[in-house]
Amino acid sequence: MSKILLALDQSTAVTGWALFIDEKLERYGVFSPSGDYLERIAKLCNWVLTIIKHYNKELKIVIEDIQLQEIGDIKSSQNVVTFKKLAHVQGALLEIFHELEIPYEIVCSSSWKSSCNIKGTKRAEQKKNAQKFILDKYNINVTEDEADAICLGLHTLKNEPFE
Repeated sequence: MSKILLALDQSTAVTGWALFIDEKLERYGVFSPSGDYLERIAKLCNWVLTIIKHYNKELKIVIEDIQLQEIGDIKSSQNVVTFKKLAHVQGALLEIFHELEIPYEIVCSSSWKSSCNIKGTKRAEQKKNAQKFILDKYNINVTEDEADAICLGLHTLKNEPFE
């Protein structure tokens, strides 16, 4: 039986994803649903359910943990709104995983960035460095969201036992 890992850099607008089969990167991309944010969450959940049904519970899923972005010592109200929407996404996905008994991990971004040696003091610099890491490793040009998902998957394969 193949070991299948789906890595998701989930959001309400653009979700980066990477699919690894037997620890080999097989496919990657972005999922960008339309509609208001609740419609987008529902479409993301339906898309994930389609993948789960396709692999018939043979997969493990890893998602990135959410974090409240800070600007200096100040949390802006927009960052709080974004954090709450990401919490809604995460909660909806976790409900699916729990209900269908799909094994999953939640990994904080600092962990996968450390594991993949992604450096940078600012978010934009880290995003570019993740893209460069994927270019160097696989010789493919990817979006920021795809790079994050691939790195998240690589971290999980390296550090989390596949059960």
